[in-house]
Amino acid sequence: MKAASGNFNSTGFPASYPNDASKAWIIDSGARVELTFNVFSLQSCRDCSCDYVEVRDGPSLVSPLIGRYCGNRTEPIRVVSSDAYLFVYFKTDSSASERGFNARYAQTTSKCLSLMFILPFHFKAMKAVCCYRFKVLMGERACPRLEESKTAIST
Repeated sequence: MKAASGNFNSTGFPASYPNDASKAWIIDSGARVELTFNVFSLQSCRDCSCDYVEVRDGPSLVSPLIGRYCGNRTEPIRVVSSDAYLFVYFKTDSSASERGFNARYAQTTSKCLSLMFILPFHFKAMKAVCCYRFKVLMGERACPRLEESKTAIST
C-alpha cells in the first residue's frame, strides 16, 4: 500500500476470518508511519502461536520485529516505525477464529515520547510501540539517551 494514509482489515472483517490463512501488507507511506489497530479480536493462545499479527519495522518478513499480537484487545494497538515502511503479517491456524482486525495507518512526525526505560536495551511502550534502530560496531557499546522517557512518565 503506497499512500500517505489508508485502512485495511483482516479477511472477512467484521465477520470471522478463515482458518489456515496468511496475508501480508507492505505499508509505504513515504515518511515515518503510525499504525493503529482500532478493533483487534484474534484467537488467544500462549506465546501468540495460533492466530497472530506480526508488525515489522521495514518492508519485508525479515525486517526487525516490532511485535507479535493476538487475543482480544480493548485498547487500540499503536505502532510507530523508524522509517517509511511497515510489514504486517497475519497468520491463522486450523482451529478457532474470531472477528479479526481493522487497522489504519498514516504518516507521522511522532517523536515516540511514550517510552519507558525498563532494562538496558529494552523499552516498554506506555501509549505506543516505537522502533529505534541502533548501529553498533563489533566490540563497541551502545548507550542510548532516554531523556524523552521522563516526559512520558509524567504525562
